[in-house]
Amino acid sequence: MITVMDVKKAFNEKLKRVTGVGVGSHAIDEDIAGPIFFTSMNVISSSAVNKTLHRNNLRLRALYYPAKKLDKIDMYKVLADLEKEFRLSLEVKDRVLNVEDIKFDVDEEEGFMYFTFRVEYMTRYEKEEYDTMEVLEVREREV
Repeated sequence: MITVMDVKKAFNEKLKRVTGVGVGSHAIDEDIAGPIFFTSMNVISSSAVNKTLHRNNLRLRALYYPAKKLDKIDMYKVLADLEKEFRLSLEVKDRVLNVEDIKFDVDEEEGFMYFTFRVEYMTRYEKEEYDTMEVLEVREREV
């Protein structure tokens, strides 16, 4: 079984593995020393399908800031790497999630690159086990 945090962790790890760039945790309005990624995840929907299945639909986002502000070549190079590596799937624990709806943009004026996609997956919960009733005694009364 995988959780939404497992998905976010796998996303961050793959970003670092593919590009060699770390994922930061500072607020974006602070001084940024690139290259660095900032990531976020939005839960689009999360709902039970039935008693044992649960569906999650997530959007993952990465903002990339290059080492030199406004380094367009670096941003487009990183974008090409991300598009290639996240084109089909994202591995999370023992599962492979299909990547859908990839979007990206290079903001040449502000000096960052934006990359986002969706994943949807189902989680199976074990059926609850109950002790079976062995003997039932019924006493009847006349009214």
